[in-house]
Amino acid sequence: MGLGLGLNLSAGYVSSWEPSELSSLLHWYRSGVGQTEDGNGVTAWNDQKGSNNLTGGTSAGEQPIIQQLGVFFNSNSDHLEFDSALTLGKFSFYIRASHSSPGDFFTTQQSSGGTDFMKVQTNEEARIKITNRHDYTLASELTNDVKYTIGYERAANGDINVFVDSERATLASGDGNEAITDLTNLVELGRPAIGLTVFEIVILNDSLDATNRALLFNYLSSK
Repeated sequence: MGLGLGLNLSAGYVSSWEPSELSSLLHWYRSGVGQTEDGNGVTAWNDQKGSNNLTGGTSAGEQPIIQQLGVFFNSNSDHLEFDSALTLGKFSFYIRASHSSPGDFFTTQQSSGGTDFMKVQTNEEARIKITNRHDYTLASELTNDVKYTIGYERAANGDINVFVDSERATLASGDGNEAITDLTNLVELGRPAIGLTVFEIVILNDSLDATNRALLFNYLSSK
């Protein structure tokens, strides 16, 4: 990735930088871009990097709505589906979002009642399951209705880390490692994510180094 001349991370957000500069970028769902809706709600949120679009259902009770350039999930059935399941070994999954109440705040899952998932379980705990479940205590408690950037990463050695606004969470249960050969199987966003607003999602096929993670956090903090 080319960082450009004169880059100074200490100066804060680098306005010209975008996730497209990350060589490992797979999918990018941008705030206010590629979002379409019908009379029931969101029908699509198009991938700005690849072709793995998020697609909504046709029923009024299953579609989130567009709100403040984000996608708002406000019922147990609201969800969007990836056109192709996310089957990833190494990865980084970053989401800019807010929620109005604690508990069962799904970011993505295999299916309704499915197996693999990434979610914020409470305002103090995040969970990820890829065959086995791993729980993490957040460095700072989340506040309702405040935007956060939440990131899940798995490195080549299988180590899993969770970050919230650049702070690394602490492993609370599980061993924090999942064999890289155990691929994710993730097909949905939402359901049951009541009160969840997602503003942007960045998915990569590798974990990030400290420099690129800082760039991504700075970018997402503006959304």
